[in-house]
Amino acid sequence: MKKHSLFILIPFLLGACQQQEGVHAYHIQGTIDEAENGTEVLLQLDKEQSLEVLERTQVQNHQFTFSGRQDSAMECTITYIIKGNKMGATFFLENGQIKMDLSNETSQITGTPNNNNYQQFLNKINAIYAQIGSAYNDASEEKGTEHEEDTELKQKVDSLNRKANELIAQTISENIANPVGYYLLCRFNQNLTAAQQESFINRLPIHLKRTNAIEDLKSQLSILPPDSVNTDTTNFEDFD
Repeated sequence: MKKHSLFILIPFLLGACQQQEGVHAYHIQGTIDEAENGTEVLLQLDKEQSLEVLERTQVQNHQFTFSGRQDSAMECTITYIIKGNKMGATFFLENGQIKMDLSNETSQITGTPNNNNYQQFLNKINAIYAQIGSAYNDASEEKGTEHEEDTELKQKVDSLNRKANELIAQTISENIANPVGYYLLCRFNQNLTAAQQESFINRLPIHLKRTNAIEDLKSQLSILPPDSVNTDTTNFEDFD
């Protein structure tokens, strides 16, 4: 009986060791359908004022890979050039299996907690902006190109903009303790009231409160009324 128990324990321990090793390493498996063999792909760290190249590789059969270890999740960018056009996508470099499906139209980056949360946000916010674009297009076809006096259109767009702002605030709130919340706060601060921004800043982890981006945001907030917000979030370009 004792020998049988030992035999069962050994493969269990081996499996646990393999799982632990995977958690402490990242592996990026990427696909770029439009890329030719030899296309260079850069993995870059997003610093506050610049991009720092961490690794580079080349596409083979539309595929590329990066592997390594990461102490903590960091905001990064994948960049490459297709037919003379520089392309890029924001993601979060963290340990785990990261899958990237990149294209000129839209990109999907998933597989790890921060990237899943960010991709879910992108899918929702881009859907809202697509609705706004469709509303303007429909109005143009029906009433010409002048939208200023179209009350029905304005009400519809304002409603969608409020929906976008609510999504932004909700996603930041749910992710304020991780890099996704910090990144969205810095990028979409104009879509939040001054009071919301101040509340989110107060909830940031200590190391994220001390960045130049947050210090600049604090300076802007000092001269804004608490309820000020940019209600026009219209942007017809997909976010990466």
